[in-house]
Amino acid sequence: MISSYEVARGNLPALLLQALEKEPRNPHHLIKTFREQLGITFSSGSIYSILYGMERKGLVKGVERIGAIKFKITQKGIQKLKENKAALIQTLKFLEIGI
Repeated sequence: MISSYEVARGNLPALLLQALEKEPRNPHHLIKTFREQLGITFSSGSIYSILYGMERKGLVKGVERIGAIKFKITQKGIQKLKENKAALIQTLKFLEIGI
């Protein structure tokens, strides 16, 4: 049986885009959000790695604010999120949450 962690980890880019659609956030806030809403703690290395990869693809943009970086979703990221909405909804139903 697939664990909730494996499902969430496999869909982490889409979950990150969904979370960033609401407002720009820093990676530590995203980790806290996923821990509270999914009951899963992702490492900061996992989150940063995926965010930087998404930034290279133009899906998110990092903005430095007072020594901290916040990521915001780009138009390309919004389009990608729309394209993958059905799969994301299935993931969220499996995890029984809503970010």
